[in-house]
Amino acid sequence: MNIKDHFKVNVRKVTKIGLIVVTVGIAAFVFFFGLLLVNNQRFEGKISQRIDSMFVTIENKTYVQTYSQDTTEELRREVAIENFVKIGDMISSNLGELKSKTLRKFTCNYRFSGRVIDVTYDGIFENGQGEIVASLKQADGDWKFSTFHVRITKMTDVTASRQ
Repeated sequence: MNIKDHFKVNVRKVTKIGLIVVTVGIAAFVFFFGLLLVNNQRFEGKISQRIDSMFVTIENKTYVQTYSQDTTEELRREVAIENFVKIGDMISSNLGELKSKTLRKFTCNYRFSGRVIDVTYDGIFENGQGEIVASLKQADGDWKFSTFHVRITKMTDVTASRQ
């Protein structure tokens, strides 16, 4: 076998190995991306339920229980229970009951303090529309609110709808 034939055989081997490596790499990428996607969808459902539960709290005015059980220690250090109640009452009196929400942004982050999910929803309320923004941190085996904001984006004419 001359040098030319030897070179052709080695090129074929390298090409086959390269093709296998690239194929395995693509398959691993697709597999891990799929796991990430499935994991985020699973979290998305849990977070959506937590957001809904906050609005049930606002409707039922069960602030004390939610404040003590469903918020992080950091939120409780920053926001006194009295202010938590005032915020909930303000959301209720201005926007009314949450009718529906649509997910606009979902981000899962890993920080030194643990896993944090940031979400933004567009909400349709009884008396208008609002942007719901929240951060939830995984603590004690559950998702707890570390921030929760509702920004009014559009108000309906409440006096006209009451007549």
